[in-house]
Amino acid sequence: MQQGDPSISTYFGVPVENNVTHDPFIPMGLSEFTITADPYSYVGVSKDGILHGSGFIGESGSINLVIDPIYTPGEVLVIITGQNKIPYFGEIFVASPDGAYTIINSDIINSGDDDIISLGEEITLELEIENLGTETASNIELELSRNTPLVNAVPLVSEL
Repeated sequence: MQQGDPSISTYFGVPVENNVTHDPFIPMGLSEFTITADPYSYVGVSKDGILHGSGFIGESGSINLVIDPIYTPGEVLVIITGQNKIPYFGEIFVASPDGAYTIINSDIINSGDDDIISLGEEITLELEIENLGTETASNIELELSRNTPLVNAVPLVSEL
């Protein structure tokens, strides 16, 4: 009987450096960001020992990595591995950006019991918006765009 770790990637030659790029800074609360690396690399993002996201970089050499938002400032560890690649260990700093920086924390759409928007049916849209920036966000405008004349949209203005 053989034993071992099937997730271990063996080298078929001398490993080379992985061509990795990513932003050195991301704002708190961000739910995805872009990482580029050699195709078929694996990416993991963690903070304080907690995995916030992981993914596989396909043929394009780029991924919009979806992560669990991070709301505490500090360093985030980025680890990228790949077949015949030297593992990449990098850091991204998470902080509150200067000025106002608003994000949508949650959205709730109420479109009736069947969750289908029907002709003449009135729906409600609830958004929770949070300012993660260092300054007050004012004159926030939200606009619901429409692709049909059958939808009436009213812009909202608020201050956070």
